[in-house]
Amino acid sequence: MDLKIDDVITPDLVILDLDTTERDEAIDQMARRLEDDGRVSDRSAYVRAVQEREREGGGTGMEMGVAIPHAKSRAVNRASVVFARSTQGIDFGGDAEEP
Repeated sequence: MDLKIDDVITPDLVILDLDTTERDEAIDQMARRLEDDGRVSDRSAYVRAVQEREREGGGTGMEMGVAIPHAKSRAVNRASVVFARSTQGIDFGGDAEEP
């Protein structure tokens, strides 16, 4: 299976200004984009899977304020990436030094 960048992310999957500083709300906003684009069939199930993965793994925060919240879920219809930015920062735990 050859994936191209256009297969996994589109302009509709880019959020330049998240309107939250809360991790769970950020996850839900990103999942809503996936649902609106038909890439997730059950947003609630997908959000629960991502939140569980965040709790079990200690968070997906990395250096330089980057986080990659993700999970495997039967609710996913198509491999996808949502890019979201928060100018205020969101604490995703993990190895991040700052939100």
